[in-house]
Amino acid sequence: MNMHLLFSACGFDHGQSGISQYMQNVAIELLKLHHVTVLINNSDRKYWPIVHPRQEIVVLPKFLNHPMANMVYHTWLLPHWVKQQLKTTDFDALILPAANRRVLSHYPLPTIATIHDLSQCHIANKYDFLRMHYIRHLVPKFLQPRVSPYRPHLVAVSDNTRKDMERFLHIPACNISVLHNGYDKIQFNEQPPQDHAQRLKRLNLKANYLLYVSRIEHPGKNHIGLIQAYEKLPANIRHKHPLVFVGSAWSGAKLVFKRIADSPAADTIKVLGFVDSSDLPSLYHGAATTVMPSLYEGFGLPLVEAMACATPVTCSNRGAMPEVVGRAALCFDPENPSSIAQCLGKILTQPSLKQQLIQLGLERVKAFDWGFHANQLLSTLSSRHGKINT
Repeated sequence: MNMHLLFSACGFDHGQSGISQYMQNVAIELLKLHHVTVLINNSDRKYWPIVHPRQEIVVLPKFLNHPMANMVYHTWLLPHWVKQQLKTTDFDALILPAANRRVLSHYPLPTIATIHDLSQCHIANKYDFLRMHYIRHLVPKFLQPRVSPYRPHLVAVSDNTRKDMERFLHIPACNISVLHNGYDKIQFNEQPPQDHAQRLKRLNLKANYLLYVSRIEHPGKNHIGLIQAYEKLPANIRHKHPLVFVGSAWSGAKLVFKRIADSPAADTIKVLGFVDSSDLPSLYHGAATTVMPSLYEGFGLPLVEAMACATPVTCSNRGAMPEVVGRAALCFDPENPSSIAQCLGKILTQPSLKQQLIQLGLERVKAFDWGFHANQLLSTLSSRHGKINT
């Protein structure tokens, strides 16, 4: 059945975060069968990459670009706007693809709300007091409304996030569906892009570097812990395998940049900043390993993309990362630089282990599919009783 969906893309982050990748990939899948009205911030409109005849874009006023103003709008005003729209537009459902950032005080139509992670509940001082209050108190309250016509259908992108929703938001597991993220199978696969060598040359890279794809955010993304581990590797290994950071600068990035500048290994550490997504396949294919030392991740999409590109991965044993990689990675304690260095040393010096992890990774990625994810999202509308009896 073709549906008309209202899709909130607020918090798109200029297309530079994992959640923004989630938004656009889910929207692409939904548009294959359904009409989608996309609600987006004025500041993000030019970054929204999708053009489709079944898509309609509604751009919010500029004053709602500020995150706090946008949160207030979603919580208290958007429900009333939706009610007014329902008088003339037959919306079948509302999609909240980042419900850990945007929720409604009440839901005038069937709603699917996806939670990506609750990292702020694990990492001290990740956000300011107001944002912490929002996630700790308002989000759980409004994900279990008592006066709305409908309850939102809750989706977690990992079983780890589901457990966090139980623990921190006090939401029963029976009210949460777990749907893993997918990945772009056309873009990320075993074959390097035809212009692979030219792309690496343009980025001033030679193959066999260590790659970390993540926004530069301290302390949660743990760049400094990785730098400390990298310094423990022998100098000959560091010169053969430079450490490459890919991602835009976020909160705490200045501390990371200073630590790099002060590092005895600074000459073999490179910061590329944000790169176009078209460069990512070449970056993965050129890496000796992709490493993710985060203190916490609700999923960890770069791990899936790297495995799909036949790149061995090493990652933290925290959050959802072990769930995502299964047996296809070496996992370490992210707060122990020696543990990180030990895993990196193994994968860089043991070719048979590297090949084993590559094969396990290629098998593991078969479990992740955007089409399946989007179809299952909509199936939650019919598989659960969303209407509240009053």
